[in-house]
Amino acid sequence: MMVLSLKVLVLACVMTSKISDNLLLMKNFCWLAVVGIFCLALIGCEKGDPTALKEAVRAASLNITSITIEPADAIISRGEEFQFKAIGHRADGSTTDVTSSVSWSSSNTAIATVTSGGNVEGVADGGVSIIASLSSVTGSTGLTVSSAPLVSITILADTATPNDLSVSACKNLQLKALGTYEGESGPRETTPITNQVVWSVTGSASITPQGGLLSSRPDGLAGDLDPLDVQAVLGVTGSALVAINTNLDSITVAPASSTLSINGTLQYSATGNYSDSSTADITANTLWTSSDTGVANFNTSGSSVITAISTGPTTITAACGSIANTGTASLTVSAEVLDYLRIENPNGNNITTYDTQVNAVTQLTLRAYYTNGTSEDVTEAAQWGLVSGAPTGIIIVSNDSGTKGRVTGVAVGSVSILITYQNREKVLPVTVTQ
Repeated sequence: MMVLSLKVLVLACVMTSKISDNLLLMKNFCWLAVVGIFCLALIGCEKGDPTALKEAVRAASLNITSITIEPADAIISRGEEFQFKAIGHRADGSTTDVTSSVSWSSSNTAIATVTSGGNVEGVADGGVSIIASLSSVTGSTGLTVSSAPLVSITILADTATPNDLSVSACKNLQLKALGTYEGESGPRETTPITNQVVWSVTGSASITPQGGLLSSRPDGLAGDLDPLDVQAVLGVTGSALVAINTNLDSITVAPASSTLSINGTLQYSATGNYSDSSTADITANTLWTSSDTGVANFNTSGSSVITAISTGPTTITAACGSIANTGTASLTVSAEVLDYLRIENPNGNNITTYDTQVNAVTQLTLRAYYTNGTSEDVTEAAQWGLVSGAPTGIIIVSNDSGTKGRVTGVAVGSVSILITYQNREKVLPVTVTQ
């Protein structure tokens, strides 16, 4: 009824405005009435179902097309609490954590209950579905509640060779935990509980408490490294020893040579080269040092970002603990001040926007110009990526050593690249056509 009245009033207002400009007062009154009725309509919607309205607005703003719940098909004991996470998926392939935005529910609260934040508690034996909804978008996963006690935990490598509990120096290793539950018809020995246990490690390494990603940082002598003692705890404790392989041949540091102005910063990266011909990004697992900390020094312990302090040369070293092989790079801090940055296409031309096509691959260059009139290619020294909040899936911008600044067109659309060098930023709008 309210919608019909609104339509009639709008029509009347339009007719009134056409009759005579002298009826301006009446026309203004009509339009004010339209606004008033529209506001009343909104208030009525809010009173009718405010939660549904807010969820619809939230889902539209996030552009969520589907929801998955992690971990999938978990098993918990009666009386045990467990935290689920809801992941929203967009059409462009990107994801976002929507755990606190969705509405949580259990298909049978007599078996398991769930809070508004996704925390589940087992009540009785049985299976239920845990559901996360945001407006019309819904995701679910199974949950089993069992009175069977967890009696042991087995730790394995989440690789093609799960029994090979070893990791190369300064590499990462994904671990997994399997729980053995004691049941009436025999033990269940292959229940995945990787994301339910709390992980810890003793030795020259770190591990994510939730997830079991092990990062080795050896501090022993090459060939004489103590194994890592890993534990997974969920009421009971599972333990395993992880050996550290000393098959690191060399470390490559990028950029290999660079110049900074005083107070400028630079992000270094390290690539480990191993005897089995594999490589790995070991930037976060290496120890970074400057030969002259008065010229330039790293911001914090373990950081790979250096700050220029005074003029002069220094040598940058990336070491894998006390493993003999290290990587080095040269750095010069210049008194000359960075004047401006320029983005260049493959022909060396300055560009402020860039047009490309789907599947086209182009190498862009970032050049720094100094107040003394000199310039240098700082493509490898810069950080390349998309501006914050930009849609993914339109282009791929490489920030990997050796290919930084390489742009690949993926899908039709527009997006902006963000390039950072010495605390300065350059934004390049990119349009991709078919």
